[in-house]
Amino acid sequence: MAGGPDRQIRKGDRKYDRYFYYKALKHYSKAYDKAIKAEEPNGRVTLRIADCYRHLNDPISAEKWYREALEYPENSGDRQNWLYMMRALMNNQKYDEAATWARKYLAYHPEDDLAKDLLKGSEVYTVFLKDSTRFKITNLDINTPESDFGPTIQDTTVIFSSAKDKEKLLFGWNGRYFLQLYIGNIVENSAQLQDVKHIPG
Repeated sequence: MAGGPDRQIRKGDRKYDRYFYYKALKHYSKAYDKAIKAEEPNGRVTLRIADCYRHLNDPISAEKWYREALEYPENSGDRQNWLYMMRALMNNQKYDEAATWARKYLAYHPEDDLAKDLLKGSEVYTVFLKDSTRFKITNLDINTPESDFGPTIQDTTVIFSSAKDKEKLLFGWNGRYFLQLYIGNIVENSAQLQDVKHIPG
């Protein structure tokens, strides 16, 4: 329709097919808003928004949108969407609800081994948490809102990956900055690092 969501959907599809999920999400969100305004809800767009959030590792948003997407018959008939919803719930620590979804799904697809595994995992999660109070995780002074991970300790130095350098190019998949390697010295009698420097290359 002229001025409707179709143009944004086509743009979103082009970005999605190239794995530019954060850009695709912007177009699908605009298409969704236009469809709602026109009182013509679109199940495919709703599902694509959920898929984008899943690829962007945002389980809270993914749960919200899969919940809505599965209200459309064309989406609820696809087993994969149910599995994505169950995983989102488990990632959000909603284990009891994930088990409910799994049982409902298995009532129609009792042969699905993956759904059985998800159900088992949602029922025994307390086993994995029983010793969690033995450990304490704290952020270092050098941690940023970006991805900081993969530390390797060598004598008194630590090498790690980070996407904190905002002068680097953006990664098309999620719109975050490319990873770089950094090295820092361990502060004696401390869990902190000092003299952190970028490793060129």
